[in-house]
Amino acid sequence: MVNSGGVIFAAQEQVIKTPSPLSIPPRLLGNPEAVDHWLAEHRDEFARLAERRLQAGVNRRDEIIHRNMKELVDSLVAD
Repeated sequence: MVNSGGVIFAAQEQVIKTPSPLSIPPRLLGNPEAVDHWLAEHRDEFARLAERRLQAGVNRRDEIIHRNMKELVDSLVAD
């Protein structure tokens, strides 16, 4: 059976990639204040991305739980 814990949610960062417009501009790297300001300006976009990833994680978790329960029942019936 597959682990249906936090790994599923963490994996959504790889499944739903961060769009290019939300990549910190290289010119800001090394300047914490500028990065903080840039992040604050893009707070809403990051919130929407986080919500998409959360929903995808919930959906995937539910699929895996359903599959795990089916596998468990099949295993019990086979015994």
